[in-house]
Amino acid sequence: MEIKHKIKYYINNGSLNKAKKICAKILEKDPLDIEILEALGYIFFNEDSYEESLSIYKKLHSQKRGNINYLEAIAKCNNELKNYKESILSYEKIVLIDNKNENALAMLGKLYLENSNYQLAIKSFVKLINNNPENFVASLYFSQLMINSYDVIEEKDYPLVEKTINNLYTNNRIAFENLEKISQKILFSKLFKEKLLNDDKGITVNDILILNNQLFYNSLRKNLITNIEVEKFLTKTRKFLLKKIINRKLKNIDQGLEKALISIAIQCFYNEYIWYYDQEEEELIQTLEEEIKNKSLISDNKIKFYLYILFSYKNNVSSEVRLIISELKDVINNDFYKIFIHNIEIENINKDKILSIGKIKNKVSKEISSQYEENPYPRWQSIADINEKEFDKVINTSIFPNNIKILNNQKALDVLVAGCGTGKVAIAAAKLYKNSHIYAFDLSKNSLAYAKRLSDEYRVNNINFYQADILEIKKIKKNFDIIECTGVLHHMNDPLEGLRALLSVLKDDGYLRISLYSTMARSLVRKLRIKIKNENIGLNKKEIINFREKMKVQFKKSNILSSDFYSLSGFRDLFFNLKEHTFLQKEIKDILDKHNLDFLGYYFRDPEIKKKFINTFNDDPKCINLDYWDIFEKNNLHTFSETPSFWCKKNNI
Repeated sequence: MEIKHKIKYYINNGSLNKAKKICAKILEKDPLDIEILEALGYIFFNEDSYEESLSIYKKLHSQKRGNINYLEAIAKCNNELKNYKESILSYEKIVLIDNKNENALAMLGKLYLENSNYQLAIKSFVKLINNNPENFVASLYFSQLMINSYDVIEEKDYPLVEKTINNLYTNNRIAFENLEKISQKILFSKLFKEKLLNDDKGITVNDILILNNQLFYNSLRKNLITNIEVEKFLTKTRKFLLKKIINRKLKNIDQGLEKALISIAIQCFYNEYIWYYDQEEEELIQTLEEEIKNKSLISDNKIKFYLYILFSYKNNVSSEVRLIISELKDVINNDFYKIFIHNIEIENINKDKILSIGKIKNKVSKEISSQYEENPYPRWQSIADINEKEFDKVINTSIFPNNIKILNNQKALDVLVAGCGTGKVAIAAAKLYKNSHIYAFDLSKNSLAYAKRLSDEYRVNNINFYQADILEIKKIKKNFDIIECTGVLHHMNDPLEGLRALLSVLKDDGYLRISLYSTMARSLVRKLRIKIKNENIGLNKKEIINFREKMKVQFKKSNILSSDFYSLSGFRDLFFNLKEHTFLQKEIKDILDKHNLDFLGYYFRDPEIKKKFINTFNDDPKCINLDYWDIFEKNNLHTFSETPSFWCKKNNI
């Protein structure tokens, strides 16, 4: 066997030491044998001897400058040695040589991200996605960066970022809500430039056509509009189109205008018709619906426009109107038909198939059930594609920098999602936990029907939905390895009674993930809830919308205007929920202590929070001291504004 083939043979069979000895002998005779140096560099790297490997690849690069393979090897060695600046320099050199090198762009993005250089990380992922829209890893990183770091994007980069976002909106493997803020920032910029945000300025057809682009349609169809100024422009646009159509002044509706009509209708459906409209519009809507019923006066080709504008104001239309839509299925836009007719039909079928466990007896549970039957929450549309993982990887990613060891990590998992609502957490769990079966229950059958439709769309088959009350959970006659209960306990009449019910079905070696409202973060919400009570504002939809309209002026620049502000179910959940309990960090500590639970760590979507915590309390590198979190929150009042979840487990000592 030729000596160099022998080296390859040993390497391929894992006999690195034998291969290394032969390489050393050859290099004694010829220290610059490139093939042997390459083999030795590879061997050292795979033996975790990164300094030696780096030295060899630097020698090789000095002989063949600009060689991408050597630069990549140097970058990898430096990365393992935590020489991140040097690693970044090597990948940057690769991109200068080949600006479409996917691996270099991906690694640059990750390294910039790990070193908190969000602007350069975003630029790397933008290049990568625009070169290859199918690159899922880059898409996932970019979409996650858009949650908290979208503000670092400069206006000059908007056109390229807009192209990236539109590419991602065609990718059903990411969560579209992550693109919400940057999409609307770019939309706002366009509206501002065109001077369309002036309250005194009327709307024209040309104004609407200015936004005749894919980002406009994607933002309205795939996300909630969560910008007050953009909302104002769209409500003015909706009124303008209503008046033009009812007065037959829109004789020729081109494709751009039709897309705008459909997009506004879909947006209004997803925000559950929370946008305000005046008495004039109310009267015009009634006239419009009557004209649709008397369809003989309108051609089939034009009646669809009447339907689009009608459904931008309401979807609780008569069966007569729904029948007309069904008859016009071939004329109506496919997205419109799916959302307003098909999905609702599927959910009605699903609702009848949902099994119940026990009866809902508790008075507060019954009233909360009624709220979510009327307004299932949240009305989500997409979820990130998740690769299933062993449980230890899931929990340690969440509680990082804490790290725990899980015994029997390979076993099949029974997972309970208590209070699953419309199913987003349950479906994510079903996709995430390897070798698992999910039991998801909620008080509301309408919420469960929504969840079931989406679980079927995502082809998730390891999940069962049930209507049940946490207080009746023992009737399921099963104990669980993992229980997830986020956004639920703080709405119960007695949250601790709910916690004890969950613990009664949690295995001794099981893990619990919960979230509880923060007293400090909810202080303004609490004041507004008192105001609502004192002013006797009821749950009538019109009263809620009128109250919100006043708030839009009062709290225009306040961070209280979270995404919940922009949908009826979210707004109702935020301010009109029957029960709301809030907790200080020290109260959470007391609750966990009294129930013999060990706190394992919070999960924040913004990684900077834990970095700041560690800088403040460097004697708690695991971030698990709730007394410290209590102090931290007092100095950083918005820390828990997004109600992060935390993990805990039974202390069986």
